[in-house]
Amino acid sequence: MTAPDTANPAFAALTFDASQLTALLSDVHGQGLTKEESQHYQELVQQVTACAGELNKLDHELTKIAPRTAQTILHRLQLEMGNVYKFAVVIRGDFDNKESSDVDDKKTVMIKQLSEGFKSLYEGAKGAIETVANANLRNVNLQAITIIPLQKRIEEEIEATKKQIDSTNSMIDSRNESINTQMETIRQSNNALREQQEKLESLRGFLDGLTLGLAELGHPDRIRIAPLEDHINALTQTISDTRSMIVRIQLDIARDRAALRNLQRTVAALSVLETQLPTLNIQAQRLSTYSTALSKGLLEVKDAATDIARLIGEVDNKADEVSLAVRKQEYAIRLLKICEVALFDEGVKGEVTLIVDEIVTGYGGALPKEVEDNSSGYHTARILRGTV
Repeated sequence: MTAPDTANPAFAALTFDASQLTALLSDVHGQGLTKEESQHYQELVQQVTACAGELNKLDHELTKIAPRTAQTILHRLQLEMGNVYKFAVVIRGDFDNKESSDVDDKKTVMIKQLSEGFKSLYEGAKGAIETVANANLRNVNLQAITIIPLQKRIEEEIEATKKQIDSTNSMIDSRNESINTQMETIRQSNNALREQQEKLESLRGFLDGLTLGLAELGHPDRIRIAPLEDHINALTQTISDTRSMIVRIQLDIARDRAALRNLQRTVAALSVLETQLPTLNIQAQRLSTYSTALSKGLLEVKDAATDIARLIGEVDNKADEVSLAVRKQEYAIRLLKICEVALFDEGVKGEVTLIVDEIVTGYGGALPKEVEDNSSGYHTARILRGTV
């Protein structure tokens, strides 16, 4: 088992700096957002930072704690293979003809120790797998339930805010066009006003020769003055009303521009959040890949411990089932099979070499064909040939 390489840049620790976001949000909050809007953006920041914090916690569990646990388990495997070697020493030489209760007692104790040791190794690997699986489940749920929906939500809010910006810009353009129209109305009204005022002045000059009394009694020229005055008054009122309208439109534009700046700040703040979320997703995917690799290695340990515990059980059973003359052969076969199983991890190569050498060189006679045949597995055979 080889743990994933945490020194690889692909496994670099997540970094999250919310200072830029905080500054932008502070700017936004000071520009007239409602209390609810400010609270909304603060909640978004808290959610993103909470996700980052949880991922960093999972990162520590999966890339720091879990590998140490795995290394401890592998070290335990090496120790247990050392005990297998000790058992190989016990059956050295003419073991089948040793009629000693001391040898039998030693063998029984060692088989029990081996059985308990590999069962403990199995439980340790099983527990580590469960720990890694639990951490990865939290990681997967965090990504599926929180990070991805949050990313989608922020993207949608950015898009909606950009549409508001476009709408506000269109409104400002429309109001500016309205001002231009009203300015044209004032220009035309001013021209008409000057024209009417000139007509009135000309008519008044004509009336200067007439007596005031006659004019007041309804002289026909006086009758022509009244409509001109009414028209002039109407034009003057139109100009005044239009100017007032322009002032109102300008105030509306000022409010629109203030809202536009606020919307732009909002997009800027949300965009900072948006840039963090792909980083969170990458981190979650990285941890998922890492935990899969780690679980695979731990599963190898668990499966190997299961097989070895079974083989040790067979060793114990053979002590009662077979005749005294073939006990050593049966033991040797199963010890070699244990070596074959254990070699999934190259860390035990030294122990396996010692065990195989002890069985082959310390057999006490010609190596039985069945023992040699059962040592023909790829890894063990290479060790027997001295090519490892």
